[in-house]
Amino acid sequence: MTDQNPLPPPHYPQSSDQDWQDHSSRRHSTSRWIPGMVLIALGAIFLLNNLTGFELHNWWALFILIPTFGSFARAWDLHQHGASLDRQMRRALFRGVLLTTLAVIFLLDLSWTIFGPVLLILLGGAMLVTAFLP
Repeated sequence: MTDQNPLPPPHYPQSSDQDWQDHSSRRHSTSRWIPGMVLIALGAIFLLNNLTGFELHNWWALFILIPTFGSFARAWDLHQHGASLDRQMRRALFRGVLLTTLAVIFLLDLSWTIFGPVLLILLGGAMLVTAFLP
C-alpha cells in the first residue's frame, strides 16, 4: 500500500514585507485617530457643559457621530492613496456630512421645519452630482 496524495501541495502566494507594512500602517493610522477624535469631542462637550452650563438634551445623538468619523476616515484614506474626487470618495464625504448634519440638528434641538427641507435639497443635489460625474 502506498501513501501517495493525488493532490499537489497547496501554493500560498508570498507577500513582501512592504505589502504587510503598507496594510499595517493603513489599518493603524485609521483605527488610531477615530477613537481619539471621539474622546476629544466628548471632552469638549463635557468641558462646555461644566464651564457654561450648556446642556445637551439629546445626548444620544452623539452616537450618530461614530460612523461619521469612519466615513471621513475612508475619504481620507482614499485621498492619501492618490484617489481623485471619484465616486467612492464623494460617497464617503457625503455620508460623513449628512450624518454630521443630522447629529447637529438633534444635538442642538434645531427645528425640522427648516432643516428637513434643507436636508432633502442637499440629498437631491448629491444624487445629481453622483449621476453626472464619473
